[in-house]
Amino acid sequence: MKNNLRISNIVFTGKMPFKKKYNEEEKKRLCERAGYIVVNEENSPILSKSVPIRNKEELSVHGKVKQPYVSIWFSGAINIVGVISVKEANKVYEIVMKDIKKYCRRVL
Repeated sequence: MKNNLRISNIVFTGKMPFKKKYNEEEKKRLCERAGYIVVNEENSPILSKSVPIRNKEELSVHGKVKQPYVSIWFSGAINIVGVISVKEANKVYEIVMKDIKKYCRRVL
């Protein structure tokens, strides 16, 4: 009997090497220049972004393009969902760190 299982979604969680929490000005800069959006603004703000790294376009059951999605809390906690390999997750993390280094140097 052939096994038809495959990896379809991996979730990575962790902590970014923040020395300080980022402030409102840095949050605004990330939103305007790097394309992040703010979710859950009242309680615990989370910066979120879909990171397009795949060349091949896949559609979800809802007709949306599948790409990795990253969420960053003010404390530095990070979630990466929608990746299909550890290599892809590392690539997304590098892109996020590049954005943080470019727009929020103070937090690292």
